[in-house]
Amino acid sequence: MGNHASQPLGGFALYEYADPAQEDNTLLSLWVDEGLPHPKVAGPWNRAAANAWLDAWIAMAYDTSYLNIVPTSLAEHSQFLAAAAAMDAKAIYLWNLIWRGEYWLDIRQNDQINPLMYPGGLADLLTFKTASGRGLMLHYLCGNIGEEDVEFTKTTVSPDLQAWGTVTLNSSVGAGDSTMTVTPDSGVRMPVISTSSYPNLGPPVIPSIFDFKTFRIGGEWVSASSVTDLGNGTWQLNGVTRGNWNTTAQSHPGGTSLRGYLRPYNQDFVPEPNSPLMATLASRWANLNNTLGTSGSEFDGFENHSATGQWAPQKFAALVYANLDHPSTTNTSAGVPPAAWIEYKFNRVRDALGGAFQTRQHANLFLGDRSRVTPGIEELENEMNKFLNVNNRGFSLGSYDVTGVSSSTLASYGQTDAVLALLKNWKNASLPMAATQRASMNTFRPYLAARSSINGNHDWAAALWRLDGSLLRK
Repeated sequence: MGNHASQPLGGFALYEYADPAQEDNTLLSLWVDEGLPHPKVAGPWNRAAANAWLDAWIAMAYDTSYLNIVPTSLAEHSQFLAAAAAMDAKAIYLWNLIWRGEYWLDIRQNDQINPLMYPGGLADLLTFKTASGRGLMLHYLCGNIGEEDVEFTKTTVSPDLQAWGTVTLNSSVGAGDSTMTVTPDSGVRMPVISTSSYPNLGPPVIPSIFDFKTFRIGGEWVSASSVTDLGNGTWQLNGVTRGNWNTTAQSHPGGTSLRGYLRPYNQDFVPEPNSPLMATLASRWANLNNTLGTSGSEFDGFENHSATGQWAPQKFAALVYANLDHPSTTNTSAGVPPAAWIEYKFNRVRDALGGAFQTRQHANLFLGDRSRVTPGIEELENEMNKFLNVNNRGFSLGSYDVTGVSSSTLASYGQTDAVLALLKNWKNASLPMAATQRASMNTFRPYLAARSSINGNHDWAAALWRLDGSLLRK
């Protein structure tokens, strides 16, 4: 196995495959003996500890069903518990607009509990978890830093925010000026935005999701609408917005330095991948998960760390993983688990869970509007049919994307009890299935163009399987 000295969490291994048992033994040796990231267990990390961890992970991952909720107050949380019990959900899922109070961060921190929802902070979440009798899962936009983060951006700007370089102001500017002429410092190149989210080239080429036109000058945040290379060794910042994020527009003399930052989707800041700040954010997020005993570690916005390459988000996830003290499933916005979660690679795990598997997906329940009818039982069963086909271990319920279902939707839908019972029954039918049984039921056809809609195009079952008592019938 090879590791670079500056990237001990990265590396590669080549091994000859003989059979599943031999491959698992090789994976175990790599995990224990070759410095791969491993969870934070009590005592030494050895083969016995790794095998015990795998046993615990399999038990945790067997059923990952959750109810994704959107309460409007702390008191309303309890109104969802009857539904969670009826569908036999193993966890309650909270997206970050609920538990943290912000999706993209502004004033909240990476691991901060929403004080408007939980006045008692972490204690309120722990009390709710205990009362629910279920696990907890938190949606997470990974490792971002808000524009008015009290620790890293608002007053003192952390030197560890991901930046692309510094430039120097050629001449003085007033507080109202919207154009600035600058000279790039030695070795600094203007970033080139790729047309791809996953470019093959390294810096100065950056993925298409990144913006580079935010600058710090003195105590002021500014942003430019464009940056022009004037061809004489100087650049022009055009359409400069002054005094962003509650800073004050000021006059600045010539010779003042500006630092340019890389911002995913032009929304938040992120840490430099090799900085102590990245390790700090990862360990804080892991510690919150440890305290709450969450059953899922999620990495939405995984690509937010990819400005210098796809290795950086993997590093962030590995840093989180190495600080977790309990088994958890995981997922990313790329749709696959981070590489550090080696549990997904073991044949013994797949065998225990009935073959290749997934650990997060939910059926979408919402009330219709003028452009979208309310999902009916047949549409929801089609989703459950898909869960069965891909061996999704979580027959879960939520709403659009990562958002949850509201108590008013559960009360108004009209067939809520039937939906909750279907989720439970489909799960009980699916989880023990063998891979061969699933394959025999995997009969889907592509969408018909004439039936496409503004809501998107999706594969549908060629024949709908439905529950009939204790049997699945075609």
